[in-house]
Amino acid sequence: MKQIQTKPKTFFRNKVVTKKYLKEILFWAFRNFGMARAGFLSDSLKKLGFYYATQGGVSISIEDLKIPPLKTEIIDRTKKQVNNSELNCIRGELTEVERYQQLTNQWNTSSEVLKNKVVYYLKNFDPLNPVYMMAFSGARGNLSQVRQLVGIRGLMSGPTGDIIDIPITTNFREGLSVTDYMISAYGARKGLVDTALKTADSGYLTRRLVDVAQDILIRETDCKTKKGILLFNFDDGSGNTFLLKDRLIGRILAKDIFDEQKRFFAYRNQQISSLLAKRIYENKFNKVLVRSPITCELSRSVCQTCYGWNLAYGKLVDLGEAVGVVAAQSIGEPGTQLTMRTFHTGGVFTAESNGQIFSKISGQIRFPANLKACTGRTEQGDKVLIVENDTKIEIVNFKNFSIPIFVKKESMLFVKKDQFIKKDQIIAILAKTKQNVEKKEKKEVFSSVGGEILLDSPFFVKSIKTFNTKTNNLDGGVFWILSGKVLNIPFYAKINKYKFENLKPHSNLATIKLITSKTGFLKLFKNNNTLTKNKEISLKILVKNLILKNSKIYKKKSSNVKFNSHFPTNFVLQTEQNKIFKLHNCLDKTLKSGSIIGEEFNNSYQTNLGGLIYHNLLNSFEIINASDDEKIDSILFLPEETIRVNRRVRKVKSGDWIEANTQISGSIYNRKAGFVEFEETGGIVSKVIIKIGSFLNIKNDCIDEKKYNNRVFFPGEKLLDEHVINQLTYTQIVKSSSGKILLLQPVFLYEFAKNQRVRKLKNFKSFSEINYRVLPNKYRIESNENKIIQLVKRKLVLAYNKNDYVGLEARVAFSEIESSKFGLECNVLENIFSEKNFPNIIGLNNIKISTLFRNNQFIESNTIIGDINIAPKKLTTIKQIKERKNLYKRKLFLVSTKDYLNIFIEQSNKINSSKKFIKFGDSITKQFLSCYSGKILSNTNKNILLHKGKPFLFSKGAEIFWKNNEFIKSDDSLGVLYYQRAQTGDIVQGLPKVEEILEARREKVFIRTPRYPGIIIAPEKIMTSAVKTRFLYISLYQKIKYCEFYPDMLINENTFIIPGKPLNTRNASPHTSLKYLNFYYKIILNFSLHEAAYRSLRKSQSYLLNSIQSVYSSQGVDISDKHLEIIVKQIGSKVRVNTIGQSNIIPGEYIYLQHINKINTVLEKTKNSHYTIDYYPVLLGITKASLVTESFISAASFQETVRVLADAAIQGKADWLRGLKENVIIGRLIPAGTGFNSYDQISNLNVQVGKKVSENKKK
Repeated sequence: MKQIQTKPKTFFRNKVVTKKYLKEILFWAFRNFGMARAGFLSDSLKKLGFYYATQGGVSISIEDLKIPPLKTEIIDRTKKQVNNSELNCIRGELTEVERYQQLTNQWNTSSEVLKNKVVYYLKNFDPLNPVYMMAFSGARGNLSQVRQLVGIRGLMSGPTGDIIDIPITTNFREGLSVTDYMISAYGARKGLVDTALKTADSGYLTRRLVDVAQDILIRETDCKTKKGILLFNFDDGSGNTFLLKDRLIGRILAKDIFDEQKRFFAYRNQQISSLLAKRIYENKFNKVLVRSPITCELSRSVCQTCYGWNLAYGKLVDLGEAVGVVAAQSIGEPGTQLTMRTFHTGGVFTAESNGQIFSKISGQIRFPANLKACTGRTEQGDKVLIVENDTKIEIVNFKNFSIPIFVKKESMLFVKKDQFIKKDQIIAILAKTKQNVEKKEKKEVFSSVGGEILLDSPFFVKSIKTFNTKTNNLDGGVFWILSGKVLNIPFYAKINKYKFENLKPHSNLATIKLITSKTGFLKLFKNNNTLTKNKEISLKILVKNLILKNSKIYKKKSSNVKFNSHFPTNFVLQTEQNKIFKLHNCLDKTLKSGSIIGEEFNNSYQTNLGGLIYHNLLNSFEIINASDDEKIDSILFLPEETIRVNRRVRKVKSGDWIEANTQISGSIYNRKAGFVEFEETGGIVSKVIIKIGSFLNIKNDCIDEKKYNNRVFFPGEKLLDEHVINQLTYTQIVKSSSGKILLLQPVFLYEFAKNQRVRKLKNFKSFSEINYRVLPNKYRIESNENKIIQLVKRKLVLAYNKNDYVGLEARVAFSEIESSKFGLECNVLENIFSEKNFPNIIGLNNIKISTLFRNNQFIESNTIIGDINIAPKKLTTIKQIKERKNLYKRKLFLVSTKDYLNIFIEQSNKINSSKKFIKFGDSITKQFLSCYSGKILSNTNKNILLHKGKPFLFSKGAEIFWKNNEFIKSDDSLGVLYYQRAQTGDIVQGLPKVEEILEARREKVFIRTPRYPGIIIAPEKIMTSAVKTRFLYISLYQKIKYCEFYPDMLINENTFIIPGKPLNTRNASPHTSLKYLNFYYKIILNFSLHEAAYRSLRKSQSYLLNSIQSVYSSQGVDISDKHLEIIVKQIGSKVRVNTIGQSNIIPGEYIYLQHINKINTVLEKTKNSHYTIDYYPVLLGITKASLVTESFISAASFQETVRVLADAAIQGKADWLRGLKENVIIGRLIPAGTGFNSYDQISNLNVQVGKKVSENKKK
């Protein structure tokens, strides 16, 4: 009977196949039909795609970019909202930060709305649009790029990562303006730089991961452990959920599973296929215990059962598989993909907004009876209700049809009870589920006006800290600045007018007395400042006038002497001794003792030879290195010839004696005979030095070096008891090519008289001549016949005793001796008044100086010589003057007529008389709106007198630097606002976060982490002297106590506190949490040392695993849990030795917990607790874990090679070559893959031997 063959059942599915759906089809084919058939299917799909793409002729033209017609309306509506935000900020109803947050939120919302309109149109009316097909199929591009092509570019990221508050309202279809292009350039550059740098970071991350996990292999089939980890539906906090059925595929069950009826469902050590995972999901198992590499009990490896499937083949992993390297590559490889995504968005602001709930119908809001809510304020400045419990609200329309809306705890409601709302009106914003997209920032606020400060007293609490006054703003309030002019006035100034007196233009506001402390002549100076184009005025008293006697000043090459206000450089001074000095530019300048006035024309002490200079000749005639501070009485000059070369010198050698006109190199010849020395730079000859003179041969190389080396001999002395010296000679013992010789060099001696030090003069002397050496000691002058070198210069300096003229200044000036004949004089002056001494007054006021004496009039000491009158700069009438003083400053507050505004109104339309302030835009009458903000001074029947001002709103938690009724100048800092700043949504935030977790870095901000478990009974707000709000905290193992409550804490009433879990953030500090967890298990629960360490490490490993997975999944990258578990096991399985007991372990050494537990088990058999090792668990970053690995060869090849090898040598370590890396370095076969077969041969050998033994027994 023939078997009837039936055709396989076919079906047709009309569905758009996107990139994600195509991936699912291929995955299904691979799992069910194997690799070959899945490959054939993918090839068929590829051919199908190319065929229809060719037939369809798909391409992109400019006509395919269709701009929605509602764009203009949306942009206009957003601009109105932005203008309203600006108005509210001017009115003091929004802080500067809230205005900025509103602006970014409004433009981002408009951009999203426009994008949704585009997507809706393309999806429903033009599904074959090439742009739509390209972006939504996953072939190329994303929604952000579609928005920029046909919507608006929106807000852009600046160079520092902040959001530029000027949006780009055009798209690439319409074209960008020059301004738009410049703003876009920041994001484009950012993308290019990030692509290069972050790709390198991703590669380095992969290298570190491979280094830390390269020795993890599959060494056994089953470790027989009963431990495992719980898998469940995982939410990464950004809306992405990893379903349990997807996480289970390829894992091994750790225990039997029973359904609700206690029926057997799956057995222990069963492999979970896709079918079993689907059955588990359908039967609503929420948690499943599976085997894991973390809980595998093998040492330095993982067993087959704990690892599970090899995901590339869909079957159990093979023995000898290098799963550590696979895990490292699986985690590191997506980092390269992630970095590329920044470039495509071009720096566009894409911060994710929280979920917003809009009304689908018009109707009335109904609140339930159990709703608990408190008033609050959003980051955009909107007043809302913050929900304190999970609840449900309803919208009832006019047909009595209700729609329920479920609202979670910490969500914000924008509606009130029984309020009527319209369709598409916002109702609520859901609670934040992701904490990492925002960062706490601070913004300093500066005053745009100057005036008097008025704080709204009910909102502010003051706390004074040593000289620096800060006002802590607890609940927020308005900060008013009333308009006026603020001036800094010296403490010794007398105020002429007082409060409430009208001060007319040109009237004097304050007066300062000018008093002299010295006797002398009054001098009035007026200097033209070319920089500020102002005339600087100064009053001085001439205390003493000193003239350089018999001095004459001439102008070079000119008989017409005309002296300007500046000191000309072409003037010379002739002294009584007929010495001629060239004068420097120092007229009308404040000089100090020792200031150089001129330089003498002197032909002495000059040379045109090359040579070496020495300072100071001692009595022993030994040349030493003289310091720069010692006096110079002589200079020794040794002639030498220095030749610079830029090629190899082959004709002569160092140590040769050459005659004149000898070829040195090429066309270079010397002029004098002498001894040759080379000077090298970087191993190459740069200078050839020829020491001019003669030489004497030394017989038998016997000579007294102390007597002849580096010595100076005078004429008449004998050398070597034979040769008589005819001139001053410098001797030196040198090595030549023929042996030791005594080199004789002629010495030129320049002597000059010693100078008497200025500080030793007892009587005042106005001028002094001082010799200055021009060149330092042992300076080598290079040969140049055309250049004359001056060795010593004589200069004319100002010299007087500073102690006799403290607080005075000296000036050099011309003194007229006869008609048109001038000499030099020194004037000692007391500075009575200078505009430079009053920087706080100049530029703010007009200063008038009135003196009681004339210029050059004689004045006794302690005489009042005049007044400084300070007047307002602008011609306005001053209505009010206020004065404030503190330890450092004295300020005046001037209120003029322009600071007041008189508004005339009718009595019938008068505003509320109880109102103290008016804000910009307030209604004064039904027909009149106020164009100014300010304080109402008077409110009569006919008019309102307003003192102009500006309000500033400070939000909760802000700091203010001023107290009530203080005076502030324009552009001064008012205070600091604290806020949560949205981070840009670029993927570059993901890679650094992964690196931070894997390196186990400590948090930069302080994280409040509890040590003890407990429960909050009732939060209480208690105002104390320290201005802290506290909450009541009950520990399960301690007494009731109060703990400080801070605004950033995420706790509520009846919240259970877990040790190690932070109170003020959702990101824990892993090191602190591990420390507190170990304390909790060891001290509180009284677990053993090993059990406490194991449990605390397991908790920390679980936290790290979820943290890394959440970062990757939030960016749309799927990584299997088992890869992360292998890496986490490596960085979280070691402890640090505290005390070593009776072991040979070094204190501070990092050892695996499993290994140290075995050592302690052996030591405990001695029945003495002092013999065991004490330790505590630690988390090691991947870099640290690679350096403290047991293989010093692997660690030394990673980082710090010298230190690692030195430590290993000192400790006498042995490397057992267990891992892959150390075997590769040595050149051996790696113990993985085919190199793992030795394990199988040993096991087979044992089986065969067993059979032979049994056969012999039978025989």
